[in-house]
Amino acid sequence: MSKSKGGAWTSYRTKHKDRLCNQTGKRCWYCGVLLVDIKDIENDEYKTIYSDFCKEAGIHARTLIKRYLQLGFDHILSRKLGGKHHDNIVISCTTCNAHKQEFHPDFLRTWIFKGCRKKHDGELNNIPLIRRGIKRYWIITKDTVIFYGEALQITKQIFGMRE
Repeated sequence: MSKSKGGAWTSYRTKHKDRLCNQTGKRCWYCGVLLVDIKDIENDEYKTIYSDFCKEAGIHARTLIKRYLQLGFDHILSRKLGGKHHDNIVISCTTCNAHKQEFHPDFLRTWIFKGCRKKHDGELNNIPLIRRGIKRYWIITKDTVIFYGEALQITKQIFGMRE
């Protein structure tokens, strides 16, 4: 799919953006952080949500959003690895998308897991899921990481909820 302006990829994103955002409540499929569409960057609601962090870190809300929280699209299994198009696309934050790149999702899972273990001396109990002042909602077990979107899917299956 072309990523050029007006290409099929752009048209797909525009057409299915609301559905993809509704799947996770406009949160990153990997870490669960609340995402901001670039068109809504000046919306006071988002500035209010992140204002305390911005003051603490001395960073402008617009910069924070562009760097870490901007709504993007990602193929869970990259097309390079054989992932197909429609059911393989989720919304993600800039950070998760940049770290996962075109690799398998387990690459990101391992990166998160190793980073948390190293930072907390191998202890996985009571790990604060806050990175750069932004709370993340992945679940870390003794041997893996469960992404936010996976946890939502499991919850929906358990309670028989529809998407």
